[in-house]
Amino acid sequence: MNEQPKLLQKGSLEALDSGGYSVRVARSIEELEALRPAWLELQGSFVTTDLDYYLTVLRHKPGVRRPHVVLLERDGRPELMIVGRIEDANLTFRLGYRKIYNLRFKALAVVYGGFLGEVGQDEAELLVDQLLATLARGEAEAAILAHLSVDEPLYAEARRRPRFLAQQHGSRLQPCWRLYLPESLEEFLRSRSPRTREGMRRQARRLENRYGDSLTLERFRDRDQLDRLFADAEQVAAKTYQWQLGVAFRDTPFQRTIAELAMDKGWFRAYVLYLEGRPVAFWHGLAYEGIFRTGTPAYDPSLAGLSVGNYVLMRMIEDLCADDSVIELDHGFGDAEYKRRFGDEARVEGDVLIFAPSLRGARINLVITVLLAIESLASRILGRRELRTRLKRAWRRRLVSKPRAR
Repeated sequence: MNEQPKLLQKGSLEALDSGGYSVRVARSIEELEALRPAWLELQGSFVTTDLDYYLTVLRHKPGVRRPHVVLLERDGRPELMIVGRIEDANLTFRLGYRKIYNLRFKALAVVYGGFLGEVGQDEAELLVDQLLATLARGEAEAAILAHLSVDEPLYAEARRRPRFLAQQHGSRLQPCWRLYLPESLEEFLRSRSPRTREGMRRQARRLENRYGDSLTLERFRDRDQLDRLFADAEQVAAKTYQWQLGVAFRDTPFQRTIAELAMDKGWFRAYVLYLEGRPVAFWHGLAYEGIFRTGTPAYDPSLAGLSVGNYVLMRMIEDLCADDSVIELDHGFGDAEYKRRFGDEARVEGDVLIFAPSLRGARINLVITVLLAIESLASRILGRRELRTRLKRAWRRRLVSKPRAR
C-alpha cells in the first residue's frame, strides 16, 4: 500500500517580484499560517478554498505531497492568490464508463475556485505566468486548473499563453447547472413548466399514498448522526453505477474527516429517504457562503419507477428554500436530465492543463491529446444526445449488476 507523502511543516516563504506585485509562495503548513490574514481577506464563496477545508484536504487526502499557494500583493495589500497543492495526479480516461487508460504524474492541482481576488484580463495573464514559472522550476510535471468557466479570461489565457508543447490541445467541457432558490417550494414549482410541475406533484402523491406513514425523510447535520448516515447511505450507494466507478459517497477516512469538519462548521446537510425502515435514496452537500453544492446522490435502482431520487431532491429544495442562509443550489459538474429540470441556468466549465517545459511534460501532453481526440471522435460517432443517453443507461445497468466491492 502506498504511504501518504509527508507534508512539509517548515520552509522559507519565497519572496519574488513580478510586474509591480510582490509574490510569496508557501510550500509548507507553517508558511500557510503566515498567509492566513491575506487569505481570509481574499476568500470568496467556494468551500474548497476555505482555509480550514483546504488544510483538512491537505492533511488527509491520499496522494497530496505539500501545499503550493501563491500570494500576490501590491503596496502591502493582498490582491490575488492561487490556492493549489502538489499531488500525485491520476487521470482516468473512459469510453462511456469503460476505463481505457490511467495516467499518473506529479501535478500542481489548483483547487476548484482556487483563483482568489478580482481576475480580469491583466490579472489572468499574470496568474498563468506564475503557474508557468512553477512548472519551469520543475516543481510539477503539469498544472491542473479545475473547472474553469469558459467565459472567464483565465480559461482563455490558460489555453493560449503557454508555448505549443506546454499547451493543452483538446478539451472536456461540461455544463454546471444552478438554481436560484425562491422563498418556498410552491414558488419553485410555479417557476417550472406545467408538465414538470404536475409530474413532480403526481410522483410525490403516488409515493406518499403507497407508503403512507412508512415513508420518512430524515435530515442529517450533526456529528452524532454520522455513523448512521454513512451506514444507511452506503446501503443505497453500493447498488449504483457510481459505486463501481469509485465516485460514490462512502465511509472512507478522507470522506469521514471532511464530513466531520463540515458538520462542526455547520456546512453539512444530508437527506435520506426511508421506505418501511429501509434507506432507498439520499442527497447531501455543503452550504457555504449562501451556496449549497451537492455531492454525489444515490437511489436504489430497483425503485427507479417510483422516482425516489427526485422525491428527495424536491424535499431538499423545500428545506433549502426555508433556509435564509442559502440562496443558490449548485448541482455540480456534468449534465443530467434532472439538473436541467431542477436548474435555472448553466455555465460551461472545463479543466485546463498546462505542461512543464520538459520531455516528460511533452510526453504527458501527447498522451492526453491523443486520448481526448479518441473521446471526441467517439462522441461524434455516437451522434445524437438520445443515443448517448441510451448507451449510458445500458452501461450503468451493467455496472450495477457487477458484484459490489468496498
